Amino acid sequence: MTDKLRDLTASVACWDRNVLGNVRAALDEVARLRKKQASHAAYASGGSSEAALAAFAAWFQAETGANSPPLAIAMKHIDDVQGNGLVATQDIPAGQQFMAIPYRMVLGNSHEFAARTDSAADKRAWSLAARDPLLANMPSCLLALRVLAEACKKDKSYFHAYVAVLPSTFAIPLFYDADDFELLTGTDAFQPAVKLLYNSIKQFVYLHDFVRTQWSSGAPIPLTKFTIANYFWALGVALTRQNELRLQAADGASALGLIPGWDLCNHESSADGKITTFSDPHAQLVTCETMRAFRAGEQVRMFYGPRSNKQLLLYSGFVVEGNVHNRVPLAFSVDAASDPLAKIRQMVLSKAAPSPALTPGVVAIELDTNGAVVSNAMKRAVQVLCMEKNSLGTALRSVAAVVAEDRLFEVTKEEAATATQLIHESCVANSEHLQRKMAQSTSAAHVVVIKQFLAGQVAVLTTALNHQQVFES
Repeated sequence: MTDKLRDLTASVACWDRNVLGNVRAALDEVARLRKKQASHAAYASGGSSEAALAAFAAWFQAETGANSPPLAIAMKHIDDVQGNGLVATQDIPAGQQFMAIPYRMVLGNSHEFAARTDSAADKRAWSLAARDPLLANMPSCLLALRVLAEACKKDKSYFHAYVAVLPSTFAIPLFYDADDFELLTGTDAFQPAVKLLYNSIKQFVYLHDFVRTQWSSGAPIPLTKFTIANYFWALGVALTRQNELRLQAADGASALGLIPGWDLCNHESSADGKITTFSDPHAQLVTCETMRAFRAGEQVRMFYGPRSNKQLLLYSGFVVEGNVHNRVPLAFSVDAASDPLAKIRQMVLSKAAPSPALTPGVVAIELDTNGAVVSNAMKRAVQVLCMEKNSLGTALRSVAAVVAEDRLFEVTKEEAATATQLIHESCVANSEHLQRKMAQSTSAAHVVVIKQFLAGQVAVLTTALNHQQVFES
């Protein structure tokens, strides 16, 4: 059942060549297995129905009890893009606590959350899982197994009402088709998207062997239910909804968990980056306050954190227009064959700009949403690329002081102008590529959100062309 997937993921280096060909082959096999194993689906597709939401709301109110303030929100289906969400039933002022969820309601990857709902056999199985090398180092995978285990219990699960309102599909790379991946080629999201697919398939193959050999027939997840579709669904739930929660351990340890009700709150961008969700391991509560005032009938949202559109696309399945936390990368080459100063250039770069991604022959920087290079370290990297011999010599002698004071190098006006031109030329080339992608006719399953991502990157690059970059100290 997993042999072809095992062969396809035998070596990550194989995916360095003919990347799209390998992606297509993997997706074809995943699609074949999805079809073959469709009768073993562990999740439902009616999570947005009024009946499912009403049942979840009743369960939520009964379980939160005295811990939670009187609900000033309703749980509703918003639309097919946003899915389910929270809507204010009355005016709610900024900074008011509107939700409090006890730790006992958290579906987590730690025994502190789930032990009370497990049978003795389940506890033994989860103890084995916690000691497994892969699962011990990949908490999202362990959380995905927990989600799938609860889904397999159906109405016998404590979390049944919660699992019933979870989406059945997600707009992240685990659910992309080959045309989605092709549309991302030449962007900074392509390689991470491919890596996420590759790693997820490799995890499935490994965990299929684990479930088959380490868990008994009475294990939390029957082997017949451990299908690629079920695992990808559970992993999609974990990746798009997981939150880090502090535990009572003296070392300040934390665990990943899903917080019923809280995870219905959709994202809203925030320039000040204010986080309004708090976990208290002593009170055993997760509390959430409003990030701003909400009017009755308005969707209540929260700020997920300072995430770029690439991060949102890959792990949440949406992007934000005008995202103040967006970043756009630019890459420049250091050609050792044609540049007689390449060796000294690399020496200065290694000391002056540790934060850019320095790979052999390549310097990577980022632009912020205003089109500016995001840090002095990255500006120094661009300066070094444009320096002549005299400036490079001076830079090598002064690099320690420059880095310590986080300032720019002394360069000539000509070198500063060359640095600005280098940025502009890269912006133009990248923008033209992205605009060709946006104009491309495609049947990609997630074409809308991917083209929104491309448009956001173009907007930053366009802004950068009008931005006065400063490369003189």
